[in-house]
Amino acid sequence: MNYPGIQAFLLSRHGMEEITMRRDSQRFPVVELIALIASLAVVSAIMVVTLLVA
Repeated sequence: MNYPGIQAFLLSRHGMEEITMRRDSQRFPVVELIALIASLAVVSAIMVVTLLVA
């Protein structure tokens, strides 16, 4: 089963998202930094909770 139309659509959509994300990261480096810190905080919080429960 090969759907070249859907593949092309998904590839073009993915490419568009990558370009917009890159432009956003250039425009808002602070937001990206905050998101990175927040994700790290969430991961560490989950680790701490699992250690406390266990």
